[in-house]
Amino acid sequence: MTREEVRGLVCEVVAQLVDLPDTVREDEDLSRYGLSSFDVVRLVLRLEERLGIAFPDENLSLRSFLTLNGIVAQAFAVIRPSGPR
Repeated sequence: MTREEVRGLVCEVVAQLVDLPDTVREDEDLSRYGLSSFDVVRLVLRLEERLGIAFPDENLSLRSFLTLNGIVAQAFAVIRPSGPR
């Protein structure tokens, strides 16, 4: 799976949890749009299910999952831990 495919899936799952504008920046704090800590837990579980991965416990910090860039980076690191980025 490419980084762009991961990004598309992340955007899809985040959009199921909060109302994102089309103009959201990849480094923008998603809590501005109502993403709560409970939503982040749901996001992690949905991504693990959809991607067939498990995020390492040490990577599960709220801060890592508050921007699209952060979420994509966390997911892609699990999918391709030593591959090209």
